[in-house]
Amino acid sequence: MPSGRFITLRAKPFKDADLILGVLSKYGERLTIMAKNALNSRRRFVGGVLEPLNFVELFYTQAKSGFLYLQEPRAIEAFSGLRQDYRKLEMAF
Repeated sequence: MPSGRFITLRAKPFKDADLILGVLSKYGERLTIMAKNALNSRRRFVGGVLEPLNFVELFYTQAKSGFLYLQEPRAIEAFSGLRQDYRKLEMAF
């Protein structure tokens, strides 16, 4: 199963319970990854790990069609200092 370390750029709801994640790799590559049932599954996606501006390690699979599907996320750094100051948060976005 492929994996990588990414910074989440956006988490956009899709259909009823899915999320589409926009992530940025350390090589500057932008990927779009589908997180199936992310809004309903409290066990797999615990503690806001898919929130924007988190540094995460993502384990994903690639379908034959080329879509990437998230299997397991792990939070590495939440950058909580960014969320406490509006100016820092604005600069990060």
